[in-house]
Amino acid sequence: MDKEARTNEGLRLAIKFEKEGREFFLQAAEMTSHPLGKRMFASLANDELLHLRRVTEIFEALENKREWPKAQPGEHQSKTFHIIFEEARQHLKEIVKPRVGEIEALDLGLAYEKRGYKFYQDLASEAFSKPEKEFFQQLADAENQHYQIIQETIKYLEKPEDWYADQEHQIYEGG
Repeated sequence: MDKEARTNEGLRLAIKFEKEGREFFLQAAEMTSHPLGKRMFASLANDELLHLRRVTEIFEALENKREWPKAQPGEHQSKTFHIIFEEARQHLKEIVKPRVGEIEALDLGLAYEKRGYKFYQDLASEAFSKPEKEFFQQLADAENQHYQIIQETIKYLEKPEDWYADQEHQIYEGG
């Protein structure tokens, strides 16, 4: 397979992956009753939509024989998670216990993000140009960030007091 065909195939797979991820997170948001889980899943679904739009834009640019668009630093990073967790910290005493299915959905989300990270790392390592490598690395980094956010959410839902103590420690330590 030549390099153009490999790149196009990678982008087609990325489009499919982002669509599936968005659907998963939308369904998880709908099924989740815990406010933090609901907002986190909805925010992840929104991030997947942003990724999907950018991957599609690049795919179409390459199909039209234009060069690979330059990656835009930070374009795939959610800006809402620190707000969600700040609100969670403020409402710690009002926490609603998660249902068992919600934790299972979060575990599935972890597995999905882990798979996405590996997928994009592989595409970055096989990239033929610097912009291509940077783009797939950004997507891998975004998947890793999502993984960390889901881990934080699980910790918050399972042991909110421990999560809060960790957050307070980071503030005192300057983290």
